[in-house]
This record gives sequence, C-alpha cells and structure tokens, in this order.
Amino acid sequence: MTRPVVAAMMGAAALAVLLGVAVPVAAAEPDAPDAPIALSPARMAEQAARERWQRAREQRATVRRADDAAQRQADLARQVGAQWQDAQEADVALARALQDAQDCLGEAGASVESLEAALQAADVARAKADAAADAVVHASGARLRPALSGAEQATQARRAAERDLRQALAGLQTRLSSCRSQVWRAQGTAETQRRRLDALAALASALIDAGADTAVRLDAVAALPVQPDMPLPPLVRPERSGDAALRRLAEALPPGPPPAATADASVLDRLRQLASERVRLQGTLATQTDAYAMLALLARTPASGCPRGRCPSFRADLAELSQRLTRTRAAWTSLRADQAQVQARLGGLLAAEHAEAATLKTVLQRAQPWVEPAGAEVLADSRRTQDALAPVLEAADQAEREAQQAWRLAAAQAGMPPPRAAGAAPPAPAMAYPAPAPAPAPDVRSHALAVFQSIGDEPPNFGAYTYVLVSGFDAKRNDEVAKRFRQLLVALRKNTEGASGVPLAERKTVNVFCVPTRAQERAAPEQMLIDYVDDLGLALMRRAQGGVLSKAMAARLASSPGPFLLTLPSRIDESGPNTALLLADLSPYDEADIADLVASYKKGLVDAFPEHQAEWKPNLPLTVGMTMVRWFSAPGRIVASAIAPANAKSRP
Repeated sequence: MTRPVVAAMMGAAALAVLLGVAVPVAAAEPDAPDAPIALSPARMAEQAARERWQRAREQRATVRRADDAAQRQADLARQVGAQWQDAQEADVALARALQDAQDCLGEAGASVESLEAALQAADVARAKADAAADAVVHASGARLRPALSGAEQATQARRAAERDLRQALAGLQTRLSSCRSQVWRAQGTAETQRRRLDALAALASALIDAGADTAVRLDAVAALPVQPDMPLPPLVRPERSGDAALRRLAEALPPGPPPAATADASVLDRLRQLASERVRLQGTLATQTDAYAMLALLARTPASGCPRGRCPSFRADLAELSQRLTRTRAAWTSLRADQAQVQARLGGLLAAEHAEAATLKTVLQRAQPWVEPAGAEVLADSRRTQDALAPVLEAADQAEREAQQAWRLAAAQAGMPPPRAAGAAPPAPAMAYPAPAPAPAPDVRSHALAVFQSIGDEPPNFGAYTYVLVSGFDAKRNDEVAKRFRQLLVALRKNTEGASGVPLAERKTVNVFCVPTRAQERAAPEQMLIDYVDDLGLALMRRAQGGVLSKAMAARLASSPGPFLLTLPSRIDESGPNTALLLADLSPYDEADIADLVASYKKGLVDAFPEHQAEWKPNLPLTVGMTMVRWFSAPGRIVASAIAPANAKSRP
C-alpha cells in the first residue's frame, strides 16, 4: 500500500504527527504516485546537529588515537631501563656461576688425586701388614714379641689407610655431586641471560613499531579536514631524537642462535662411577691377595701338619686364585686408564658455557652505548609528542562536547526523545606489541627423575618440570601423608630413569620429576623422604601460590596436605600466571592406588600437555577400577551386600 493511500485512510494530520513531516492534504489521493518527504525545519536542524556531532567524534577519536600511541611508546620506553638492569645482573650472576662451577671442577680434580694417593697408601699399608703377618708366622723365641708388636702396628696402619680411602671416596662423590649442580646452575643462568637479551631485543623492536604507529597517527591528525564549525589548532610536530639510538640498540641486541652443544654433566657421574668401582676393586684385590698369602702359607706346611689332609689341594686352589688375581688386577688397571681419560675432560667441560658467556657479554657491551639514549630519548620524544597533541586534544574534546550538546537541544526542539549519552568514539584497533610469550607446550615422550637442593638447581633444558611436593611438617606429623608420599617416591624411583643419564639432545622431549631432597638421585625412597628439604618444598609451594597458580589452585595447595605433582613447561622461577600447567593433589587417594595414579599421570602428559592451567583427575576407568578394588577388598563387603537385600524390610 502506498503512502498516499495510507494518508487518505488515516488523515493527513495524523500521518504528519506519526512521521514528523508535513504532508499536503491535497496530495493525498489514492492513486497518486509517491511524493518526496519534506523534513520539518526542526528535523533538518536535528539531522545537521547529529552529523556535526558524528564529525566531532571522528575528529576527537583521530586525535585520541595519536595520543594513545604516544603513551604506549612512553610505557615501552620506561621498560628499557628495568630490563637492562636485569640483563646486567644476570651477566654478573652468569660470571659468578661459571666461576663457581669451574672452581668446583678444579677441586674435583684435586679430589681425584687425593683418592689416587689414598688408593696407593692403602695398597702399601696392606703389603706391610701382610709382611708383618708373615714375620709372626716365622718368628720364634725372643723374636716373637717384636714380630707381634710390628704386626699389630701394621694392622692399625692398614685400617687407618682403608678409613682414609673411604673418606677420600666420599669426599670425591660429594664434590662431584656439587659440581653437577654448579654446572646445571651455570647452564640455567646462561639460558636465563639469553632469554633476557631476547626480551630486550623484542622490546627495542616493539618500540620501533610503536614509533612508526605514532607517526602514522600523527599524519592522520595533520590530515584532518578543516571544519569551520569546530576548528582545531595546528599540530606542531616535534623533532624526534631517539630513533637513531633505538635502531642501533635493536641492531646490537640479538644474541644469535644458542650454542649447539653444552657441558655434559654425565661426565661427572661417569667419573664418580669409575672411582667407586676402583675402590670396590681395590677391596676385592686386597681380599684376594690376603687369601692367596694364607693359601701359600698353608701350602708350605708339611703334609703331617695339614688340617684334615687338605695340603695336597692347596696348590690347585692357589692356581685358581692366582688366575682370579690376574683378572682383578687387569680390570683395576683398565678402570684406572678409563678414569684418567674421563678426568682429562674436566678442564674443558665448561668450554661451551664460557664461549656462550663471552658471546652474551659481547652483546651487552655492544648494546650498552645505546641503552640510555634509546630509553630516555624515546621517552622524551613521546612526552613532547603528547605535549604537542595536548591543545589539539583539548580543542577536539571541547568541540565534541559542544556538538553533542547542540544535538541534544536540536533533538528536543524536534520533539524527539533525548538521545542516549554517547561517550568518545571507540579507539581504532591498536597495533599488537610483542609481550613475553608463555612457554610453548612441550612434546613429552618420556620421563626422568632428578633431585635438587635449591631453586635454580633443577637440571636445565628439559621439556617439562614436575615438582614433587609435600609439606614436610605434615609428612612428619601425619602417617597417612607420609605413606602416600613414600609410595609416590617408590613409584617414581622404580619406573623413572635418572635425569643425569638423559643426553642433552633428548631433554626437550623429557619431563623431569624434581624432588627437593638432599639424598642422591638413585637413593632409596625412604632416604629421599628422610632427607626431604622442608624449607625448599615450602618455598616452592609459596612461589607457585604467589605468581603461577590461579586463585583456586593456590587455595588447594594451602588447604590440602598433599602430596602434589605440579607440572610446568619451564622451571618454576621461569613461569608466570599465564603458564599452562597441571596440578595433581594425591591426598584424596589411598596409598595403594598411588602407583596406578602416577602411571596414569605420566601417560597423560605424553598423550597431551594441557593448554591452560588444569587440575588433574584420574580417568574414569581408573577411578572405577580403584573404587571396585576398595569395595571388594573391604572386610565382609560381599557377604554383607548379599545378605542385606534378603533381610531388608519395607517401611510400613
């Protein structure tokens, strides 16, 4: 139906009120063609006021975007100094960590020499004791007492030498364990410094992009058309002085690719193994030598004095023992040669780390002249830009307010409802600036077990880190907690290889379970529990609460006695609130189920690493299986279940 027909049916006056237009009654004929709508002066004024307000909004938004871009650049420039300070502190820490590790390796070499001297002293003392014992056998009369006294002194000297040998071995083992931690710390510190320099390079690149964005926004302000009804003061663009220094800083910062190879800490474990095996063989050799001397003495005894007529067979025993002695001496000599080869590698073990530290220091030295100009001058440029924009932005704000007020008045005069209050125009999409990205999800294919005694001592370069945590005080007060934690350690110790044996090239696909304990990596679970470092465990839980876990997970960590498994794609001191992680609280489960739970947890990490912070729960088949086992293992459960339906009575 055409508008004129409606006008004829409803009346021109009613239609004019409804549409807000003036319609001549004479034109309202049923068959007349559509006529153009003539707006009333009030509506035309309202429309013009609205268009003016829209132009004012766009004008103000353009100026505001330029001011926001300058502010973003200023915010980034303020970060340069702090990140540079972090990089300098990391450089000092890296030099100290490398020096500590190198000193430890030198002390380990000295400990090896001490062990070698102790081995020789023990061998000499054994030979003297054997000679003294032989002298007693052949002494008689007045020579017997001095011979007995000499044998006693030789025996005491031999015991002292053997005690010194055990202490020398223990000292070497302790030193090598310490060196392994020092080497890992040096590697981790170098990795941290490289990440900080990468972040500083990304910041410099972001500042360059922000400067370009600010220039584009300023061009847009300068290109705004002149509008007589809402004029803006001219924009006086300031000179920029920080761009050159910023470009030089960006060119100086990239540290280049990481080293292809780093120190292999397994050398220290191999040296420890060889030293222990040599000491063990030394004892075997001493035992066999003593046995040979005794058999030789018996073989020289006249047949009439042989106990039970055994003398004729002594010579055969001597021949067989002589062969074993020969094999033991050959093995001992071979071990000594292997140990010498491994020991020779200690001096250059940290060559790659020293080269990496030198490369990173060169980057620092190359960037140092441009850090302060890049930060301070770019910040000053941003402030000058905002100062230049201030009168333009003030005028644009005022023009928008006036245009909006004029629109409100025009709308009221046109009889329209009051327009909704409208704020500033939404800003245009800002440029994306690089931010520290969360660690990528690791491709976990296997698992390892490591022990550590301080934060930062976790073995570096692994794909994921699972912290094995419990409140040591809860474990000591609560037998149930202690039992669950012990079973957890048993499950990990039984089916997980030591982290020190994982080659560096394979670590990125390995999740390492980290136990805060003073015990050795292959120590018994009971010893790991006894030597659990309570302070370190609590400190790790506190760090997780303070900047890694969500509020709900942090509350769980505080309210539950554990034990817990906390898996991260990086070490805990390198993680943040955006880090994807997996937290398992094993407190609700029976100790008998821990082994199955650990196996399920490990398999889940291999199948898929979580994309966000998630709380781990066993899958449905495992849950059902554990429930059925507990149900059927309860005393009298089956009988009671069978009898109950038969004795049940319906309620009246």
